[in-house]
Amino acid sequence: MQKIILLLLFIIFPTYFSNASFLSDSSTYCKLSSSIDRSYYVNGKAFKILRYDPPYYAIQGNAIVESFEDNNIYCGTYIFFYDFTKQEMKAKLINVATYDSYGNTLDTHSVNESAYFVPANSMIWSIGNFYFYRI
Repeated sequence: MQKIILLLLFIIFPTYFSNASFLSDSSTYCKLSSSIDRSYYVNGKAFKILRYDPPYYAIQGNAIVESFEDNNIYCGTYIFFYDFTKQEMKAKLINVATYDSYGNTLDTHSVNESAYFVPANSMIWSIGNFYFYRI
């Protein structure tokens, strides 16, 4: 009997802890990349087209970082500016929210920074491109 209980514990607990984050349990979030200490997601359903004037575009979307160092989730709301002709992107961070792994809000604050050029093939470039290819 004791062996059966131990076997059940070994089967149940690893699956419980591996799905601790609300991000992995939802079809709303798309994982773009992972490393040893964090994972990067986008919210595929929550974006706004702010400017559609080819070759210029502006889209508001979220960059989400799941940190395994402090077990928090950081969601930055960005405006991504894209010049299709030049293949250049700028990003402007406008809001940051911090959540625990269950989705409870720990902190949120506005950010007042200027738009900056995003280097090609960086993680923020990949996140911006995800939203641009959705339109």
